[in-house]
Amino acid sequence: MLELHRKIKLVKISIGIIVSHIIMGIFQERIMKQPYINSDGISSQFSLPFAYVGVQCFVYTFIAVGTKLIYDREKNETPQKYFAMPAIFFVLAPVFSNMALKWVSYPTQVIGKASKPIIVMILGVLIGRKSYRAQKYVSVIFIIFGVIMFSFKPNSEESNNENLLYGNSLIGLSLLMDGFLGALQDRMRSISKPTTLNLMLFMNAWSSLYLIFPLIITNEGIDFIYFCLTHPKIIIDLSVTVTVGTIGQFFIAQMISNFGALPLSLVMTVRKFLTVFLSVIIFGNELSIIQWIAAGIIFIALVGDSMFRGKSSESNESLQETLETENDDDTNKSNLKSVIIHKHDLIESIKAIDADNNAVLEKSKCNDSTK
Repeated sequence: MLELHRKIKLVKISIGIIVSHIIMGIFQERIMKQPYINSDGISSQFSLPFAYVGVQCFVYTFIAVGTKLIYDREKNETPQKYFAMPAIFFVLAPVFSNMALKWVSYPTQVIGKASKPIIVMILGVLIGRKSYRAQKYVSVIFIIFGVIMFSFKPNSEESNNENLLYGNSLIGLSLLMDGFLGALQDRMRSISKPTTLNLMLFMNAWSSLYLIFPLIITNEGIDFIYFCLTHPKIIIDLSVTVTVGTIGQFFIAQMISNFGALPLSLVMTVRKFLTVFLSVIIFGNELSIIQWIAAGIIFIALVGDSMFRGKSSESNESLQETLETENDDDTNKSNLKSVIIHKHDLIESIKAIDADNNAVLEKSKCNDSTK
């Protein structure tokens, strides 16, 4: 069971993640979905996913380097290979997610990403050989049911099936990347707990290195510079996104370093549902009654799963404490038994010595009598 100060710390970090990422989500939708008008009155859509993620990673890396130069208190002891591998999925997850926005609405993308526990469980069973309780399978079934309800649009005329299929496939790829990222981050944390600043620095540094190649190959680097010159407004939107994203990165790194990937996943899920409400209000993304019900089912399933997981963790901790106490008692009993045995042997040895001395004395008396 978490101590009080750790609970308060968890709440503070969670609020920081939610607020910063809600603002970031609003500006992300604005950048990826709203057209930009240049000085000639021509509107253009921003569709450069690698450049969008690259800007964030580059800026986060420079901020982390500058912060380390000023507040470098702890040396990194985590091998670089534990940063290099997760960074691949750290890059691909948001890239696929942003690409999906070209084909599906922002609420659809958010709801799709909320089904991350499904991927986590599947990977846990297939790769980690894990087993889950019945309650876990029930919650995942409700999540699947909710996602299907949300995606079902019998009278949809907004987009064709091919675009929806392509967009949902990209969301699925993004979820798969998130699943691998979470598994590798948990592995990193179990081996060596990196500090918040080191985690932010090296994850974004490796991500920036990986992003150089697609920016050159796809020509997105040059296209991004041209888009910023012809549509200066995007610079302001990107600046706000990077600023709140930097704050969010610090909170995320603190969450992973102190509590692991699972609480982060749950907090990010809450943030996504709040973002859906704001997206409907600000950008007019209408949802049907069935879609609202589906979103509610998914949210309830996720909350129920987290509550059960918390109770299960407390039970495991109590059991572990009991086992440790029993082991200590057995050790004490064993030591006491050993002392008793050694004491008994010592007494027997003293008795044997006394018996030998008495025998010698009796023999000596007999010899004297004979003489």
